Amino acid sequence: MRASHLRRPRPVLSAAVAGLVGLGAIVGATLVAGSSAYAAPAAVNLGSAADFGVLGSTAVSNTGPTLITGQLGLSPNTSSSITGFPPGVASGATHAADGVAAQARSDARAAYIDLQNRGSQPGATVVTADLGGQTLVAGVYAGPLSLTGTLTLDGQNNADSVFIFTTDSTLITSTSSQVALINGADACRVFWRIGSSATLQTSTVFVGSILAEASITAVTGASVNGRLVALDGAVTLDSNVITRSVCDTAPPVTDTTTTDTSTTDTTTTDTTTAGTTADTTTAGTTAGTTTAGTTTPGSPVTETSTVSAPAPRTPVTDAATPGASTAPTSRAGGLVFTGPGLGGTGTGGTSSGSGLVFTGAGLATTGTPDGALVVIGLVVLMSGLALVAVTRRRALPR
Repeated sequence: MRASHLRRPRPVLSAAVAGLVGLGAIVGATLVAGSSAYAAPAAVNLGSAADFGVLGSTAVSNTGPTLITGQLGLSPNTSSSITGFPPGVASGATHAADGVAAQARSDARAAYIDLQNRGSQPGATVVTADLGGQTLVAGVYAGPLSLTGTLTLDGQNNADSVFIFTTDSTLITSTSSQVALINGADACRVFWRIGSSATLQTSTVFVGSILAEASITAVTGASVNGRLVALDGAVTLDSNVITRSVCDTAPPVTDTTTTDTSTTDTTTTDTTTAGTTADTTTAGTTAGTTTAGTTTPGSPVTETSTVSAPAPRTPVTDAATPGASTAPTSRAGGLVFTGPGLGGTGTGGTSSGSGLVFTGAGLATTGTPDGALVVIGLVVLMSGLALVAVTRRRALPR
């Protein structure tokens, strides 16, 4: 066979193939590199301590019209060590030296240890200056803690962003200092572990749950959106507002779609000459009974398809799964892809034919945008490889 009978790949097609393969490799490499990035911290489990606005160990004392949203607790000391209520008011129950308070203190201790351990992890950011005047994103911050002015916590539009501050010494705020939340940051996901004592000076506006090893003092007019927990010391209040922070939990949404399907039955008779393949007769949506014709050489061929009338259909209620898709079935020669669309879940269809064929479960992703990008990279890469196969196939002798 002469060389002239071979088809050579077109330069443009070869360049396109190389580009697609290269793009797929770049996307894959980028995703692999990004997978090692530092993950944002998970929320801290306060257990039953989350039900309390104020929880002390040795005493809880109050002066002035303090308002506590949530329960008031003391453990292991008794109720005689809770003073100043009234004039102070707690919206929830008061627990002293009982099983509820003891369990809350135990849960708070576990959360304290969790926070302490996170502060020693490699991903923690070391704090070297006063927190005032800074804007911080979700993460773990460890070191000496002090606040003069305004600390801004930026949730970056992520409702699950978690902020953890941990120190082995004290926390002291200056008068009228404040913690501000922006872009979806939530007080219920801000935690402060204090290895000694915490003091919130006059008119401080504070955010987050303080878990102190020793005592906590809120000076006149200081407010807290979170909770105050002194594990081995007293909580001292003076005309404060303590609002127990609670994370909102959205209920699941169920999307139900009702589809009414109707069909039309059709009977088609197709007559062709002998020696010619009869056309395919397409019946209605519902299966019927088909009677094939008989072919006699040299005479006309009659093929008759008869479709029986289906039983009436009733509307079908389908509980739709967001993001789900079902792949179609393909029967053709050449390049065939089967499987659901990107970003969906489901089972790919089957296919048959010549050339490059993919069968079985389709590509499907669920969850994070990284999963969708992985699929995009794979599709781009496989498309390039498919074009390579087609190009080589066309280059073969006829």
